Amino acid sequence: MTDPEFSEIIFAIKKLGADKGKHYSSGSITELELDEEFIKLGVTPPRVLRQWLLLVNGIALPATDLYGIGTRYKSSNIVKSISAQNKYRERGLLPIGGDGCGNDYVIEIDNGENPPVVFTESSESWIIKYIVASSFTQFLKFVIHESKDPESQEWPFDKKFMMLNDPKIITTAYPMPWDA
Repeated sequence: MTDPEFSEIIFAIKKLGADKGKHYSSGSITELELDEEFIKLGVTPPRVLRQWLLLVNGIALPATDLYGIGTRYKSSNIVKSISAQNKYRERGLLPIGGDGCGNDYVIEIDNGENPPVVFTESSESWIIKYIVASSFTQFLKFVIHESKDPESQEWPFDKKFMMLNDPKIITTAYPMPWDA
């Protein structure tokens, strides 16, 4: 991931949130505050997630809620979400977003600097159902796509769309969404 690419993603997401009037962050977070929260959790966040939180720190978009630290809403707060779901901590998972129906998008804490994003379902004990993006950065791109056109239904179930936009997805060991 290049810094200009990440800056473009952040700009697009902030614009989508501002357009919809749904930014729910309680404000920016400092590096010290971020470190303190993750020390309490006993985890080291991947570099790209850390960068994301320092720049955006949570936003609600039409297709997805992207969690933050210290956000007003318990269900959209990474620390409160992982504290409420001990299964996440036990499995080394970190919730980073939600689908608005009580399910989460999560990353494995120890899976690189820009880890894949997977989907967990609340009705199935928060187990990993399938992968939704080969990296956190790609996940953000898909969120932008879906937020611009929530009716598109391409991400993540349309195999052709996914292979065109995220060919690395099939190199992971996770179940594929089009097989779910």
